[in-house]
Amino acid sequence: MTEDRREEQDSGRKEPQPKDASPGERGQAEGTEAGPPDIQGEGRVPPSRGGEKNAASSEAVAESVDAPRTVPPTGGHPGAKPAGADGGAAKPEGAKPAAKAAGKKPAAPKPPDPREAPAKALLEDVLGRIQERYPDAVEAGEVKKFTPMLLIKRESWREVAAYLKEGDGLGFRYLEAIAGTDYPKEGYIEVTAFLTRIPEATVVGIKVRAPREAPVVPSLVPVFPGANWDEREIYDLLGVTFADHPDLRRIMMPDDWHGHPLRKDYSPFD
Repeated sequence: MTEDRREEQDSGRKEPQPKDASPGERGQAEGTEAGPPDIQGEGRVPPSRGGEKNAASSEAVAESVDAPRTVPPTGGHPGAKPAGADGGAAKPEGAKPAAKAAGKKPAAPKPPDPREAPAKALLEDVLGRIQERYPDAVEAGEVKKFTPMLLIKRESWREVAAYLKEGDGLGFRYLEAIAGTDYPKEGYIEVTAFLTRIPEATVVGIKVRAPREAPVVPSLVPVFPGANWDEREIYDLLGVTFADHPDLRRIMMPDDWHGHPLRKDYSPFD
């Protein structure tokens, strides 16, 4: 072989590469594309994307294992949210109403009714005058629905009514109404007369009671003639006898009717 031929063969041979050459240098020397650059000069290649996914899934599994488990309360609804699950402490029952009650302002007291004071003054005035004239006639006195009410003994019923009409300038000359009420549990029937003073239009009520077995009350017709029909109605429906009444007979029911319809124990089938 000639020397020229040998030189051509030697020039076609590849030069040997040092053992400590990096992959990039070896690729350049071999005519291949350069690989990824070294990491921090240590010659390490970063892991592939598949490795990153595996590492992330491993971290998620570790977190799920280490995370505390929430146990639903015993006996609760399967979908119920446990206490404190939203990050806050469980609120005690009745906390809101207690807070509202603590912050609620007390209601202001109602002002007194303007009719109360005049009614009390009238009661004291009338009661004092009656007791001065008839010391034992009044059994009780009170203001009821802004009207002075006096409970009078039966033997003084007519005399007190006459005194309120004409005596000491009291001037209760108009008989507004007379009504009767049955009290079976208490054992009596109560008759109430309302007397009005004109022109002030002030009213005083006087009451008298009689036993249910044989109720007898003095008639007010000799003092107030307008009491005629009211007393007849009370006699008819409640069975109260008014002594000295000029024409005491039934006014609504037939004369032969049995019983008195406004008594609480009345029965039409007896």
